[in-house]
Amino acid sequence: MKVVCFDALGTLIDITHVTSAVEKRFPGLGEEISTLWRTKHIDYSRLRAMSGEYVPFDQITRDALEASLMHCHVPYTESDLTELMTDYQHGVTFPEVDSVLAALDVPWSILTNGNRPFIRVILDHAKVNCPDSHLLTSDRVETFKISPALYELAWQWAQELGASAKVEVIFVSGNQWDAIGATWFGFTTFWVNRNGHSPEVLGVRPDYESETLEHLLSVIRGL
Repeated sequence: MKVVCFDALGTLIDITHVTSAVEKRFPGLGEEISTLWRTKHIDYSRLRAMSGEYVPFDQITRDALEASLMHCHVPYTESDLTELMTDYQHGVTFPEVDSVLAALDVPWSILTNGNRPFIRVILDHAKVNCPDSHLLTSDRVETFKISPALYELAWQWAQELGASAKVEVIFVSGNQWDAIGATWFGFTTFWVNRNGHSPEVLGVRPDYESETLEHLLSVIRGL
């Protein structure tokens, strides 16, 4: 039995729209601030996971934004933070996502660093129809990827579906570090390398790699 588990942000949901939102508020700095925001976002989640100092993902998102604005020495208001956080939640799916999800003939879920209230708004806005029982969020275990506790949520979900030790979880992420973490955990992994990044040197690589999600259908069907 095969099941698929997707990461959300950067995999199903395109969050690069925040660059234009930042640019509108801070002309000439949209690319710099949004890139730094993304970097700090990931760094903060890893630091909190390693230290055990959990706060919900939406708080990390806001903290990373504020730190990025301070780093760039731009004046900002609480209103700027609130409005950009709202903008962040208004991403859309990548072009092929809707057709791929519609074509899947195996169970699928989403495993995300997002906390449930925050990520649910994002998914609903992007019209990704993921039932609550298939939405696996970090607030259930109060840590973040690449902690094994997150991937364990996906494994438990798969086992409950199949009640079989032979179930195969195909984990799909647009983030190479996430795909590697899932590989270390023991999943079959599919890296959506949308930006043509080179492979990391960590002793393992994702099992599959493609520029879009479309090749996932062939992987599932064993082609």
